[in-house]
Amino acid sequence: MGALSSYPQVTSLLGAHRVPLVTNPGVAGGNGWISGTDFAASIRAPAAALRPAGVLAESVPRHIASAVITTGSGALNLIALGLSAGQVVTNLSFYSQGTALDTPTHWWFALYDSAMTLLRQTADQLTAAWPATTKKTLALSSTYTVPTTGLYYAGICVIANNALGLAGCTNPAAAIAAETPVLCGRSNTGLTGGTAPPTATAPSAAATTGIYYVTAS
Repeated sequence: MGALSSYPQVTSLLGAHRVPLVTNPGVAGGNGWISGTDFAASIRAPAAALRPAGVLAESVPRHIASAVITTGSGALNLIALGLSAGQVVTNLSFYSQGTALDTPTHWWFALYDSAMTLLRQTADQLTAAWPATTKKTLALSSTYTVPTTGLYYAGICVIANNALGLAGCTNPAAAIAAETPVLCGRSNTGLTGGTAPPTATAPSAAATTGIYYVTAS
């Protein structure tokens, strides 16, 4: 049997380690190894190719976002996003479905980390209209450079006469939806103003009927 380096190899080790790549180690200019960072990027590439142009992350694949999920008025809804270190988040986008927002007094988006700490918020949109079946993209108060790859949450709160319907997908079975981390859930309730809570309560999947489709760009 020849040297181990002469056989194709792949490992799932990521980070700063060096991992074997399926390649011919005899290729000129290379030794058959790539960094863990490059390997991680290579396995993320296919998913990234399916996202809308300019989007860094999406809560669910857009081709399954065919349901209408309501927000409830005065509630902070949190939706999980996977972000990578070094990404610069400027905007959050949600898509209304069904009816237009009825007589809003406040509505805004926010970005939280996995500890439920507020990172950035958009401007309060106050009484601005949100028509039916419309994408709304709001800029964060300032850009946010992701320090660590992992779990983050996009938040949305609408205070209006009606519960806004947003595009998304229905929840899986209750036991699956309740697994941690929760992918989408109701956080703080009874909100009446245009300021996001500095620390959100943990989201409850049982309080929502699905996962909202949201993108970070």
